[in-house]
Amino acid sequence: MTSKERVEKLTAGEPIDRVPFEPAIYEHKAFLIGKTPSEVARSGELLYQALLKEHMLYGGDFLVAGLDVYNVEAEALGSTVRFFDGNDVPAVSEPILEDLTGVKRLTVPDPETAGRMPLFLRVAEKLNRALGDEVVIRGAVSGPFSLASELFGMEKLLMETFTHPDSVAGLLEFSTQVILAYADAFLDRGAGVVVFDSRCAPPLISPGLYETTVLPFHKTIMTHLKNRNQSVRALIIGGDTIPIDPFLAKTGANILLADFTVDPEKAFDAVSDRSIILRANLDPFQLRYGDAPEIEETSRHLIERGLSHRRFIMGTGVVPFDTPPERVKIVRDAVLNYGRWP
Repeated sequence: MTSKERVEKLTAGEPIDRVPFEPAIYEHKAFLIGKTPSEVARSGELLYQALLKEHMLYGGDFLVAGLDVYNVEAEALGSTVRFFDGNDVPAVSEPILEDLTGVKRLTVPDPETAGRMPLFLRVAEKLNRALGDEVVIRGAVSGPFSLASELFGMEKLLMETFTHPDSVAGLLEFSTQVILAYADAFLDRGAGVVVFDSRCAPPLISPGLYETTVLPFHKTIMTHLKNRNQSVRALIIGGDTIPIDPFLAKTGANILLADFTVDPEKAFDAVSDRSIILRANLDPFQLRYGDAPEIEETSRHLIERGLSHRRFIMGTGVVPFDTPPERVKIVRDAVLNYGRWP
């Protein structure tokens, strides 16, 4: 069974041979080929080489054309991204909107020409041609609340949700249109997308605020992906999402995250919809600094808990830049050794 077949059968609720494996490889991609994150984030050729190396070393069931995930759409809209000589991940320098009326002066960028969007699109297309029959290829796109936070600033956005909710809704609507345009460009190239929106995780926003302010836009995105025949629809929100999991189950996403800070049993109970797949993450600090037997034992325990629910993916938190590959391979080997149903 290929990785792609495994994931497609899992999403369809059909039996598979083993638990899928999805390490979260972003800045660590650069380490794999001896480059800095800023070098790889600005070079299609380096990013492609790094993804091939990731595939060769770890054999994950997904590959994501993305590195500094939350910067790309904001940069295409005019934000300045700081790149570094060292191992730091690129970052947006400052918000470009001083007030919410400024969104009226912005236009949805053309993914074929704006910022680094074309770079990631070309890599996803090239990767899909090379490996798309074997593994699930996806482009990384921001979620609407995270993009709005980059454009306006997190603290101001939270304050405005209480004082001017209609204006915030306008910014989130615009952000959603930007995301859909970028997502469509990946889909047109035969790749899927994975949506990242960790800025809307509690305690940053309350469950009630998520329901009224963010949920409608997540539904819009997931409905669009479903209408584009995307069977794999992942909405990745890090942190303790248990308070909003009942609402996340209503988004239309069929893969959600139980981050390393979350008890996966509680996450399964909170989601309740057994058609939804949960990806459970190993703690990235343990992955980087724990000893090998500890990593193996924690991985085995997490996999065994996930097996009882069947609709489960073994993951990692975002792998730190300079994590020795042998440590990620311990998790992979645990999936191969323990991730099969009786």
